[in-house]
Amino acid sequence: MISLGQLDRWAEAFEYAEHSKSLRLRYRSALQTSSDRERLQALEREMYRLRRGVPSDSSDNSPLAMVLNPVSSEVTRYSLLLEEYRQLLSGVPDAELQRVGVQQVAARLRPDEAVLSVVAGHEQCLVMLVTASDSDSPAVGTLLDDWNLATDAQINDGVCSGWLYSLAILDPAFDRAPALDSFIEKFDAALAPRIKASIEEHGIRRLTVIPHDFMRLAPFWALPCLRDLQVTLEICAATFLDQGANLAARISNAAVVSDPLLDLPAALADTSAVIDALSAFGLPIDRLQGLKADRSNLQRVLKQTDWLHYSGHGHIPLTDPLEASLLLNPAWGSSKPESADEFWSISTAASDDPPVMIDGKGRIQIAGIGVLEELGDAACRERFLHCDDGRTLWGTADEAKRGCVADRYCAAQLLSDADEHMPKVANLATCSLGASGFTDVEEWQGLVAAFHLAGVNSIIAGLWPVSDVAAAVFVQLFYQEMREYSRDNADGSVDVDLCAALSEASHKMSTLSRDLSASLLQRAARRERAASPREALQLELIAVRMREADEYPFTSAYQHAAFYLLGQSRVTLPRRPL
Repeated sequence: MISLGQLDRWAEAFEYAEHSKSLRLRYRSALQTSSDRERLQALEREMYRLRRGVPSDSSDNSPLAMVLNPVSSEVTRYSLLLEEYRQLLSGVPDAELQRVGVQQVAARLRPDEAVLSVVAGHEQCLVMLVTASDSDSPAVGTLLDDWNLATDAQINDGVCSGWLYSLAILDPAFDRAPALDSFIEKFDAALAPRIKASIEEHGIRRLTVIPHDFMRLAPFWALPCLRDLQVTLEICAATFLDQGANLAARISNAAVVSDPLLDLPAALADTSAVIDALSAFGLPIDRLQGLKADRSNLQRVLKQTDWLHYSGHGHIPLTDPLEASLLLNPAWGSSKPESADEFWSISTAASDDPPVMIDGKGRIQIAGIGVLEELGDAACRERFLHCDDGRTLWGTADEAKRGCVADRYCAAQLLSDADEHMPKVANLATCSLGASGFTDVEEWQGLVAAFHLAGVNSIIAGLWPVSDVAAAVFVQLFYQEMREYSRDNADGSVDVDLCAALSEASHKMSTLSRDLSASLLQRAARRERAASPREALQLELIAVRMREADEYPFTSAYQHAAFYLLGQSRVTLPRRPL
């Protein structure tokens, strides 16, 4: 792709960038109606069981192993399933895989819209801007010689301190804000001179960014040169065309899943904002808070709900994005283990069976419970219990204390659970779930990609960790702005522009004072006093502490620009708020 740009063959460079995406992503629409969908989903379910170490439902007695050992004569069951999966994908008719180039994208754009395709390189960065008036070549095709991945790395004394590297640092005390500020400054300085004139010339107001490779971890919406635009992300050009061909999704109900581990009192403000805003639009709302925010309830609402809002913890192993997870309530008492103490008391010596080796990991079958796995050492260890009932219980511990135990509902599980009915909107108001990992096997992975592949049209997610208080303030502003960016339809319904509401919420948050922030939280606490008195009191205390913060606590891009929209911007709600 870079070489095509160097040869000024920009139309070809655009198409080759599109071809770098996986068949699973590019065939998204076709697979949802394909006769092979059920078999593909069955294969995903079985491969997920094997990843967890849980015995297969199949009568096949092949060795329970995840990866083919190149020095072994045995072909594992996982490898056989994966090969069948690949053959099914490649067997989808070529006619279903539309050829997507500059001309097709330009034909779908309105006069004030554009698509920005960006390919990362270690020496150069490829940038292509497509507008509605383009035909054979993008309006802008350029190579950034003064910015690339190596520029961002900022290697000093052998230590990497750049933005992309900072996302991989797991220490919760690590301050990523300086790396983000440096990234924004340098990337904007390189990008703005190449595209700003064309954006102004064509009167562009809305920009869809298709990031390739590691550029998916770049916050385009926070760049000064794009700050006045409404910016959305799209996984690839094919899905952009699919979204443009669809009418605004009609939303008829909603569910809010909040504070599953009972340790995020600020999440009550999210719950209050969702209920207050969406009920005013005429939506009935299913409230799953605390103990109700468990796997069985989430699986139920995924099949019944049009709008899903999640406010809780997330976990994303950046080297294994399929394990990116929503952390749910463990539902103690439903089956063994029945408590956190029982979870931690299970011994790796509890079984006489030899360890089952999967992907180089020692996993032990515990009769009547599931498969136990431990990583790390006494100083810092993770424990996984892949229960027979489908839960994956997870906890961390060090020599001093044990952390909360959660049920990990991961991307692989979501794909295997995907139903004909899935939410049309998923608002994942939790940290980092919008990041898609550092593996180069498939650039878009993790929960965002899983929701997208499952059929969710619009996904709001955070690219990096933010505090629960910052997330709560942002959610308050976003749902308020939905009222401002709505347009009446003849049948009494309203179309809401999610991208505009998201962009305006970010801008307002950047200049929001501590007193106004505290007032937002206090109003939410007052609304929830009757339903959740204990949590409302905790939220009141958070609001009091907010008044002692810096006068403008969210001026940093790291605080106000974490969230982005992937996919369709417009949705239709039943009525205008009274």
